Amino acid sequence: FSFSNFKLETVAQELLGEGKDIEASGEQKIAEIERRFREDKIALAHYNLQDSLLVLRIFEKSQLVNLLLTRASLSGLPLELLHLSVPALDHLYLPHLHRRGFVAFDPLDDFMRESAPGGLVLEARPGRYENIAVLDFKSLYPSIIRTFNIDPLSYYVKTGKTLQLPSGISIAREENILGGIVGDLLGKRRLAKEQGNKELSQAVKILMNSFYGVLGSSNCRFYNYDLPTAITTSGQYILKTTKSYLESKGLKVIYGDTDSLFVQGCEKQEAQFSLVQEVNAYLQKYLSIHFEVSSHLELEFEKYYGQMFFPAARSVAASEGTKKRYVGLKENGEMDFVGMEFVRTDWTDVAHDFQYALFEHYFKGEALGDFIKQFVAALKNGDYDDRLVYTKRLSKRADEYTKNIPLHVRALLQLPKAQQNVNSISYVMELSGPVPLALAQGELDYDHYVDKQIRPLADVVLAERGESFDEIVGMKQLSLF
Repeated sequence: FSFSNFKLETVAQELLGEGKDIEASGEQKIAEIERRFREDKIALAHYNLQDSLLVLRIFEKSQLVNLLLTRASLSGLPLELLHLSVPALDHLYLPHLHRRGFVAFDPLDDFMRESAPGGLVLEARPGRYENIAVLDFKSLYPSIIRTFNIDPLSYYVKTGKTLQLPSGISIAREENILGGIVGDLLGKRRLAKEQGNKELSQAVKILMNSFYGVLGSSNCRFYNYDLPTAITTSGQYILKTTKSYLESKGLKVIYGDTDSLFVQGCEKQEAQFSLVQEVNAYLQKYLSIHFEVSSHLELEFEKYYGQMFFPAARSVAASEGTKKRYVGLKENGEMDFVGMEFVRTDWTDVAHDFQYALFEHYFKGEALGDFIKQFVAALKNGDYDDRLVYTKRLSKRADEYTKNIPLHVRALLQLPKAQQNVNSISYVMELSGPVPLALAQGELDYDHYVDKQIRPLADVVLAERGESFDEIVGMKQLSLF
C-alpha cells in the first residue's frame, strides 16, 4: 500500500472512503476536542470510538492480519518479530545445514566493514522517447541465488567441482541449500497465485526478497562480503548480457535499473510474447555454455509506454540523464511518475497538480506557454490557496537545529513548546516567512510558490524544447532564502 502519509485520516479516506469524526486539524481540532469534553462527552466518546472502528476496518479491508499470520507461519517468527529477517533465514536454513552434518558458527560480534555493490542502473539520455517496452526479470536476486548456487555452504565448504561466478568468486557446485529453499518458495508462490491467495503470495515474496539483504547484514551468522557481492554482480552481469543480446537484434535499450530494461524498437505484441521467450531461451543456452548451470531466470513483459520523458540531471551537463526519474504515458492514458516531484510528499499539492497537467499537455504535443501562464495567473489569483501547504519531516527535535535552521523548523518553533514534539510539520509561506498551518492568517507569498514550486518543474520540460520559464512568464528568479 502506498499513501501520501500514514495518518489515520489519510489512510481511512483513501482505503475506506470515510474519515475521522472531527474533520478539522491543528488548533481547531484541539479546540473541538476540548469543547466536547466540556459540553458533549457523548460526542467525544463517538470521536474516540470512530477512530477505533476505522483501524479495525482498515485491517479488515487490507487483510493485514492474514498477511502477518501467513508470514509468521513461513518464517517461524512470532508476530511481533516479523520485521527481523535474519532469524527467518536461520529458521529455514539451519535444519537443512544440520541434516548435512554441519554446525553453523555464531553471529560474529563485528560490524560490516564494506557494503556490497548495488544493482546496475543504465542512465537514459534526457528527452522524449516513443514506443518503449519495459521488460522485467521476475524475482531477480532469488533467481540468481538459485541459478548460480550462491549459498553460505557452497561458499564456506568448497568440496568437489567449483563454479567461478561473474564476480570472480568461486563456490562449490554441489553443496547448496538456499537454492532449494528458493525453489520451494517459488513453487508455493506459483500455487498461491493460481488459488488467488494474495496473502501467501505476498508473504513468500517478502521472505525471498529478504535473503540478499540478510546475507549482506553483519548480524547474520553467514555474513561475508563475498556473498551479497556475488548476487549483485551476477545481476549486473545478467542485465549487461541481456542488453547486448537485445542490441544485437537491432533494438535499442534506452534505460535499465537493477532488474528491468526499457527497450525501444519493437511492437507491444512482439515484446509481450516472442521477445521475452527468445531472451529466456538465449540466457538458458548462454549460461549453460559459459557457466555450466541451468538458468532459472525469467524475463517478463511488464508494461508498454507510448511515450516517455527522462529529465536531465540537475547541476550537471544537460546531456546527462538522471537515474530512477522518468514519466511514462501508458496506452490507456494513465501516466507513471517515478522519482519525480509528483510522487514526493515534500512538494506541495500545487506542484503535484502543475506537473501532472504539464505532462498531459507535453505528451499531446501541445504548446506549453499558454498553459503555464494561465496556471501562474490562477495561482497568484488565489485559486490554489488550499494547495500551497508544505508538509516536511524532522530528522531531529526542533531545538537541536542550532546553526542552519530550515524553513519547516522555523515554522515549527512558532508553535507552543508542548506542540513541538512531532516528527512532521505542515506550514505555508506568507510574506513574513514560513508559518505553521495552524497559525496561518497573513498574506501568502505567491512569488515564492511560483519560483520554488512551479519554475523548476516547468524548466525541466521547457529545456528540452529550447524554451525557458522566464521567457514565458517574464519573471526574474527570486533570491534564495
